[in-house]
Amino acid sequence: MAASLWHLVPASALFADNGTFFVNNYHFGYKCTEEGGLHEWFNNTLVTWTPAAEAREPDAPCRRINSIYTMHTIHLGVPMSPDGYSSLAELGMPQVWRYQEWVQEEINEQLAKLEGLEPPTIGFHIRGGDKLTEDKQGNRTTTLVHHYIGAFAEEKRRLNKQPGAQPMGNGTCVFVGDDEEFIQEAAALAQRELGCKVFGDRAKYELPSHKQSTFNHLPLEDRCSATLHLLTDLELLAHTDYFVGSFTSGIAALVEKMRYVLYDKHRRTTIDASARKMDWYAQIRAYFEKEHPFFDYNFYASRVEHVYANERRQL
Repeated sequence: MAASLWHLVPASALFADNGTFFVNNYHFGYKCTEEGGLHEWFNNTLVTWTPAAEAREPDAPCRRINSIYTMHTIHLGVPMSPDGYSSLAELGMPQVWRYQEWVQEEINEQLAKLEGLEPPTIGFHIRGGDKLTEDKQGNRTTTLVHHYIGAFAEEKRRLNKQPGAQPMGNGTCVFVGDDEEFIQEAAALAQRELGCKVFGDRAKYELPSHKQSTFNHLPLEDRCSATLHLLTDLELLAHTDYFVGSFTSGIAALVEKMRYVLYDKHRRTTIDASARKMDWYAQIRAYFEKEHPFFDYNFYASRVEHVYANERRQL
């Protein structure tokens, strides 16, 4: 579902103001009823497509697009920034992310459990399952349990060294993910290395398979429950004081956008534990490191010295 939302959010920003934006739920497996779809979860301006709905606008031109076309259009045709897809996601998310009342009530019940926890709260999305196979196929470094814990430990040390910083407490670690064995391993390591308490009052679920076709053939009740669990997990991660994930997973990128677009979280509070280090502050730090290929430290230093020399001559 995260991938579906990640495609829909920027598409809504790009196309929704140009006529009626229909969403075809025919292949959308995340629903509670046969006629369900995104409209079961989100209450927004997007219209569920049906032949009858299209027939009500007989004179309107109809253009059918899929997620591949959307990504192609955005990546190649949107010159607004080096990452037009991400920029459009920021514009589209407030339009799309409006839950149905019953969904919001379920989420609020879970979010209330975060209140009163020892601060800071640190959310970890531990990705396992098919991502391990995907990493091997893509010759990509797998984000392991110790990478998640180590990434936050490093950031904590960095923050504690800031001038005037108050020492950060051990806090409470909130773990979510699709591999309960990995989560238990991560929780034990976090208690040892970070000293945090572990938030245990979270609904747990495991799917029989990560294949979309398998999920789509599960009973509706199971698909409905799993989808609600996923949305709740997204919101838990979006509301913690800090978030640690692997940007090799679409979940982490989606949560990052939710945090600063919807909930005004500082972008420094999102940490990418993967080898790519693609969170916002990691990229900024890399840019200003001497060894960064796009940063000529010697040229920069010489320019600074040149400016200072001119100022000294003027004194």
